[in-house]
Amino acid sequence: MRLLNTSSHKFGFLSLHFWSPKGAFLQSQSTGSIGSQRNRGSDVLPRWLGNCYVLCLLLITPALEAAKQETIPVDWQAAGEVVMSSGPGVRLIEMSDEVEVTQGNIVVKGDHAVFEYAADSGRLVRATIIGSPVNYRQQLEGDFSVVTGTSNTLIIYEDELTGETMIEMIGEATINSPDSSMNCAAILYNSSQNLIPSSTGPCGGSLISPAN
Repeated sequence: MRLLNTSSHKFGFLSLHFWSPKGAFLQSQSTGSIGSQRNRGSDVLPRWLGNCYVLCLLLITPALEAAKQETIPVDWQAAGEVVMSSGPGVRLIEMSDEVEVTQGNIVVKGDHAVFEYAADSGRLVRATIIGSPVNYRQQLEGDFSVVTGTSNTLIIYEDELTGETMIEMIGEATINSPDSSMNCAAILYNSSQNLIPSSTGPCGGSLISPAN
């Protein structure tokens, strides 16, 4: 883990989503010239290839737009009451007792949770889990390493600029990985990059050196 600035009761079974836009920008440019009969004949193949390339772009564009709508599901279950409410521009789902929230390789367990999502788009804005403590577990991509953590409150949301998943641990926050451990008043953890961009002290921790 890298550090930066380290100073079921089920209501049916509702599935919410973090929007994860993915896309690409493609641009083509072609140039040509009008010359002799021989030159015009030699332009046939490049022009034909150019037309095919434009056609391919037209076919690919819908696929790119669909990819932008690709979502990562956020599933939950709770043993207690589930309440839905709405306010200006937002809708809320609150749940209690043995709450478990799963997003891909992330599992969070706590006593109470609130999901807040935009009323117009249905996009999940944030999920707040409260517990004594909240338990966090993440299976890292590419290996069998696991990151765990605890805190009094844990907030999951997407960074508006990068779309990366951010985990905000507040109150007696701890986080542990195979090569380090850290405890602070609050920790901000980027789960997409396995990195801690910031923390609020007082803090303590340890680095674990690999065995020779």
